[in-house]
Amino acid sequence: MKTLYDVLGVSRQASQEQLELAHKFCLDSLLSEKEGEFGEDAILRAKAIKEAYAVLSSPARRQAYDAKLDARQPVVTYEVVESGNFPWLKVMFAAVLLLGGGMLYMNKVQNNKAEVERAALAAQKAKAEADREAKRAAAEEARLEQQRLQEERLAQERQLREREQLRREAQVTHERTQRTEAQLSREREQAERNAKLERQREEQAAIARKRNEIAAMERALSIPIRKH
Repeated sequence: MKTLYDVLGVSRQASQEQLELAHKFCLDSLLSEKEGEFGEDAILRAKAIKEAYAVLSSPARRQAYDAKLDARQPVVTYEVVESGNFPWLKVMFAAVLLLGGGMLYMNKVQNNKAEVERAALAAQKAKAEADREAKRAAAEEARLEQQRLQEERLAQERQLREREQLRREAQVTHERTQRTEAQLSREREQAERNAKLERQREEQAAIARKRNEIAAMERALSIPIRKH
């Protein structure tokens, strides 16, 4: 009876790496054999290869399958036939055993086929679940990426607003400084003009006092005094 190990062409002691290599080698060989054209027979063989790998690549399924293989090993017994009359009873008993063994073998074949189909169905369900998980993971990754882009956009907008606010504040400060400096400059100019006018008034007052003193002396002495 052909086992799943025979389908992949490996022994029962094959490692996971050997199973993976054998699975890939069988599929590649099937493709090269059919030159890329998959007929019905090739599809069935490819399905059998995939189902065999799906069962044997899982440690739990492989252990259960090995246990079933061990339970299905035929027990060979040998019986010494003594000379004498023809053992009709033994022959009939052997025929009954053979018939029962044939029926048991057919049941085992059907059970094995059903097990392979269940394993293939389980593999398909596992693949569908993996696809759903991959889609959910991709959707979550896309959502996170969109959220990250939105956060970056908001951060950039916030930075632009802060820079614009700083620019306006700096401009207001600069304008205020310019106005203050202009006011101080005007005040200095006004102070200088006031000081100059004050000096001029003081000089004019001094000249007037000097003239008054000279006039008073002339009147007092009744003599002219040369002006130097």
